[in-house]
Amino acid sequence: MHCFEALGQSGKLTGDWIIYVKRGGMNYYLCITPHFSSDQAQVQSQALYDRIIEHASKDFPDIKQWIADEGGGGAQRP
Repeated sequence: MHCFEALGQSGKLTGDWIIYVKRGGMNYYLCITPHFSSDQAQVQSQALYDRIIEHASKDFPDIKQWIADEGGGGAQRP
């Protein structure tokens, strides 16, 4: 069982963003992170994007283009 599944079953998985990109009819899940307070959103969003690019590009070298193709990296809820 994945960590998020265990949290969901225990009722503790609330208020988090699941960040993914769609590509070729598939969802590629990149990160799960808590919501940011409004005063931190701009800085934290850029830091999160940078961290995702750093780590995901090892497995998905075209990740920046994938995100750009989906509208520039805006968050989506599943």
